[in-house]
Amino acid sequence: MVWMDTNRDWLGWVGAGSLLMLVLSLLIVPVLVVKMQPDYFLETRDEQKSMKERHPALRFIGKFLKNLGGGILVISGILLSLPLIPGQGLLTVLIGLAVMDFPGKRRLELWLVKLGPVHWAIKKLRAKADQPPLVLPAD
Repeated sequence: MVWMDTNRDWLGWVGAGSLLMLVLSLLIVPVLVVKMQPDYFLETRDEQKSMKERHPALRFIGKFLKNLGGGILVISGILLSLPLIPGQGLLTVLIGLAVMDFPGKRRLELWLVKLGPVHWAIKKLRAKADQPPLVLPAD
């Protein structure tokens, strides 16, 4: 109890941050999952070429910001996966990974999306929004 009394401000900030992550994950993650293209995980999917036609400096800045945002989502998702912290942790991690660019990304995304609870949640969210289910490659 002494520790809690001496760290009351810190605990307040952690509690406020946890509440903010909960609200943001409940608002943003379902929208991103519903807007994801059904063929996102297929190898034949057309890659967006919008950034490839931009100036190299703009591409660098865009990739940096994209990876920064994805990293923030991954870290938030990991925190939301901890016990006693409410929120959609694994879905938030999946969205963060989908945003980022790094070697081995596809294999990690597929592993995550095929986890039972994650796959069930994605299927349920997409069905509720009248979106087709995600098409996953056969192993």
